[in-house]
Amino acid sequence: MKQATILILTSLSFISTAAHAQKRSIDHRYAPAYFHTLICFVDDWQKTMVNEQGALLYDFGPGPYVRPNTAISIEMKNVKVQSISQRLEHADIPIVITELSGDSAKIILESFALVPKPSDTTPIKAAPLPVRRLLGFNGALAWARPEGKADPAFRNVAWGPNRPLIYKVKVARGSRKKIALGFCESYRTTAGARATEVHIEGSTPRSLDLVADAKRNQAQVFLFDGKDEDNDGELHVELRPSSKVGDPNIFLNALWMFRPDARVTTEEIMTGKASKKAELYLDCGVEPELHRLPTRIDALHATISGTDVTPVIRIRTQRDLSFDAKSGVLLFEGRPFVASNPRALSGRRTDTGWELELAVGTSTVQLIAISGYRLSKNIAVVPDLQKERIRAREFWVNEQRYPRNRIQVPDQQLQLLLDAGMRTLYQCREVVDGVAQFQPGSTVYRGLWIQDALYDIDGVLMEGDTVSARIATEGLFRYQDNTGKVKVIWPVDIQRDTPNFIWALVRYARLAGNREWLRNHWPKIVAAMRYIQERRKSTLADPQATYYGLMPPGFVDGGISGITADYSSVYWVLISTERAVEAAEWLGKTAEAQEWSTFYQELLSSYRSAAARDTRKDPYGNRYLPVKVADTTHDVPQRAQWVLCEAVNLGSFLSLSDPIVKGTLSVLDSSCVQGLPISFGWLTGGIGVWFAPLYGLAHYMSGNVEKAADVLYAFANHATPLGAWAEEQMPKTVSTRTTGDFPTNSAYAGMLKLVISLIADDKGASVDVLRGIPADWLFAGSVIRVNDLLTKFGRVSVKASVSDDGRTGSIVLSSVGYGDTDDSMAQYTDQGNALEVCLNAFRQAGFKMRDGSSLQDRVKVRWGQKLELQLTR
Repeated sequence: MKQATILILTSLSFISTAAHAQKRSIDHRYAPAYFHTLICFVDDWQKTMVNEQGALLYDFGPGPYVRPNTAISIEMKNVKVQSISQRLEHADIPIVITELSGDSAKIILESFALVPKPSDTTPIKAAPLPVRRLLGFNGALAWARPEGKADPAFRNVAWGPNRPLIYKVKVARGSRKKIALGFCESYRTTAGARATEVHIEGSTPRSLDLVADAKRNQAQVFLFDGKDEDNDGELHVELRPSSKVGDPNIFLNALWMFRPDARVTTEEIMTGKASKKAELYLDCGVEPELHRLPTRIDALHATISGTDVTPVIRIRTQRDLSFDAKSGVLLFEGRPFVASNPRALSGRRTDTGWELELAVGTSTVQLIAISGYRLSKNIAVVPDLQKERIRAREFWVNEQRYPRNRIQVPDQQLQLLLDAGMRTLYQCREVVDGVAQFQPGSTVYRGLWIQDALYDIDGVLMEGDTVSARIATEGLFRYQDNTGKVKVIWPVDIQRDTPNFIWALVRYARLAGNREWLRNHWPKIVAAMRYIQERRKSTLADPQATYYGLMPPGFVDGGISGITADYSSVYWVLISTERAVEAAEWLGKTAEAQEWSTFYQELLSSYRSAAARDTRKDPYGNRYLPVKVADTTHDVPQRAQWVLCEAVNLGSFLSLSDPIVKGTLSVLDSSCVQGLPISFGWLTGGIGVWFAPLYGLAHYMSGNVEKAADVLYAFANHATPLGAWAEEQMPKTVSTRTTGDFPTNSAYAGMLKLVISLIADDKGASVDVLRGIPADWLFAGSVIRVNDLLTKFGRVSVKASVSDDGRTGSIVLSSVGYGDTDDSMAQYTDQGNALEVCLNAFRQAGFKMRDGSSLQDRVKVRWGQKLELQLTR
């Protein structure tokens, strides 16, 4: 009996030790103090968010950025509350549950979007639209505050985040028209901040300085004579940020079209007197009405506890609202906007908006906020939100438009971040001009940025969504001109955009195993390579130029402002040329492969010469290469070194023993605060959170898998408990400031790439399986799994698990390699080559083979052959 007791205690002690072996943990210790969470649907036009207090957020305009101009909350009169906790119903279900407490009262808020009903989504039978807007629907209601008498359209605004505003107005073929554009700047005050170029078909381009021409909140109108010169029946109206602009997020409040002989003055147009004479009167920023998008309804359900508490609905807004005392509904432009059950007894204006008061002692409040213009007769009747909550939950449980359950990690908090992040990625996605595109964010970055999209597309592609990846990749085609150049962002040229484009096309074709698709679009790669070669050739004209033999100056981004020659452009040309050569060999394009290989070697030689000239040492003696070519500034050495991390991760031209690689990683290591580098991006002294996974990947690719795991967990601890990140933030001990969009999908996409690489990495000449998993993931009952993961060599599934008692473990691997006979990748997937399963983590965790022998470092497994390993400890 005594011996049995000892055995039981020993077993329990082992299980306890194994279960608590995880030294890394996620407790969100560095989460931002203020944050937003998306509750909208996949591809939704209405990007409703919820803040850390549970309020519904709307009306994000062109400054101040990432700040809602409308917030709707349920609070308690004369009771100041603070947030106790906030969580999701589930990582896959964006129902946000917020607990607020103040004095002896408490509120539990549930914030979610109502699943649209058929009456909200049925197409409207109407005449064809007289005007259409291209490149997205960024806009805000009631953003501007025009002084004096002004047409109502001056209050709303359409805006372009780093890209043009384009409208196509239907006209009789070849006809002439008079176009009026209306502006009202309500944010910027410095001349040049809103420098805008106006390009109207049939009219001479004109430059406007909207801040210099009028004071803040002053409406202004400009007239243009236009003509349908190309006879296509549409008049092209385009506004672009000027090359001299301070803020590239341009805007437009209103557009009028008159007969060419119409006698109208700017004063008449500005005050609204001429609007009835217009053939077209466009209140810009009201895209839901213009494009007849479905009505969207969001909900707040509040459960209130406390004695004699008076619930109030607070609407902090710039909208001009009115209260219907009879129905208790708050109206916007005469339409229902906010309704509640029980209904509000009174409504009053406040300094910041409106406050609606409910009956004393009300313990449950149900509120809806209505966005859109398809208003059924009973739109303001508040449905049973408990039933609507069930509908919403069931909808998300059955949502199939994004990858789910493809990756499993044993850390539940990390799993939440992976799952919630993938959902958010698709919530931010938007159908633009008929094509679904992935976007970095939902406010100031609500648009396409190619380099960010690469990581988004790669992530969903690896998880098997080849359809979305193909559509998003083909969506890039529209940005390539007849020279081969790819340009998305205005007004600056980013030299990386064209090589990014090449990488995206080849990566999609490789992971999807879609060689014929690549063959069909091969001319696009050829044109892009031709453009890149010409750009590099232009640098050879002046041997004295600092960027001789490299790439010409452009905009760098990510911490470096202005136009400069930089090494990120060189890195990306080298990365994309490697992929282009690989693709040429795959398609049997021998001539292109040879030509581009020569170009690659020439550029690489120029890079090495310039790098030898420009390499510096930090105060600790670490060698690094500043991102700017021939940099003579005294900026911190870690600034924008995400470019080196990308090169290490995606290219093969940098030796991992290169002093610059080792030195730069040491520079980044020495700059870490809260586990991540500071001054890595735009925010001096701040943490470039979204860049951090690239830093972890660089360590992983350099062989430092433990450091990669440490970076992953430090990064995860900067997430909110609801699975989102700020782009950049100050350290907790410094301030609560953040910058960039919130949430930022780029952070999540980088983390997804890092986690997948730890489990199955396809960068080299084979797939390394389990090379980067931390040993502390191998505790009793743990499971690590990827299901049908796409790699450039084929599909891989692996499951590594530990028994519930912690004594045994197993690894099960299966694969399907791409093996067509003339495939250049077949050399890695044919019968003579193999995947490699890495067992270091298992050895560190104390495992041996079932027969007691020591584990090898690696086990090779041929493609298509199943592996089952049984382990013990």
